[in-house]
Amino acid sequence: MVEQILLERVSVLSHDLTAAPRLFNYCYGLQAVEMDTSRIEDFSEFFYYCTSLRSIPHLDTGNGRDFSYMFSGCSSLVALPALDTSNGIYFRYMFAWMNDYGGALSALPLLDTRRGREFNGMFDGTALRSIPALNLSGIRGEIGFSSSYGLGRIDVVGIGAANDEWVGVNVSWTALDAAALNALYRNLESITCGGSVYIGGTPGSQQPEHQPELATSKGWTIYY
Repeated sequence: MVEQILLERVSVLSHDLTAAPRLFNYCYGLQAVEMDTSRIEDFSEFFYYCTSLRSIPHLDTGNGRDFSYMFSGCSSLVALPALDTSNGIYFRYMFAWMNDYGGALSALPLLDTRRGREFNGMFDGTALRSIPALNLSGIRGEIGFSSSYGLGRIDVVGIGAANDEWVGVNVSWTALDAAALNALYRNLESITCGGSVYIGGTPGSQQPEHQPELATSKGWTIYY
């Protein structure tokens, strides 16, 4: 039987990388990284399922445009440094499935998402307790928070502001109570192109204080 050797530490000397999709994906034993990321535009799947990674150093992500799946499945990650995502457009599943093995990341730094357009599944299946005040005014399609069972507060703003195509917000199977759902509804923009909010499995959907009219009065449809 051949012994499996897991990569634990990496130092990348190149300063010329502009794209690094899947650079460390499935490096299950990875614990430490040192590299210059200042020119990288594509961070998609960068740390995908690096299940032993507990922290990362400061990364220069100022040129990053695609952060899709960057930390998906990083179930041991306990903290993140500030990330410059001001040029980010794609945030699909960026933090998804981090709780597959009892995920540890419970809080996020504030991210600049003003230029973002695609957020599908960004927070599906995380251990996060709250989502900071992200600006999602450019969103097209759906933003996902579902199956983040401890998630009790979502402070995002701007959803529906573009108002040029359907938008979906999935908070199913989260810990949002009625007050948190109502706060989410108040932060939604009025729309005419159609919008859906999925709230099945949330405590708040069954509480008498729940006020779905805060969303339906602005053109949104609530699905239980």
